[in-house]
Amino acid sequence: MSASSLAAVIGPIYLVLGLSLLIYPKVWLKFVNDFAKDPLSMVTMGIVQLIVGMLIIQAYNVWTWNIYLIITLTGWGAFIKGTFYF
Repeated sequence: MSASSLAAVIGPIYLVLGLSLLIYPKVWLKFVNDFAKDPLSMVTMGIVQLIVGMLIIQAYNVWTWNIYLIITLTGWGAFIKGTFYF
């Protein structure tokens, strides 16, 4: 999978999530608070984050100063976030 393919997937996801956070902040706050109280949700999200992070890291892990650096940082961010869930 090329960097442009990952960008084509990750970009719209970020756009939709960002707009949702701006439009429905109270709903997201309630969701996050409820989510943090359930240990099974935390483990499930940790596994998902680790898998997504590793897929992105394996597909594209190049540290050059261009727009695709966002993909690399997203992969590492997901992997580190998944690690912290555990």
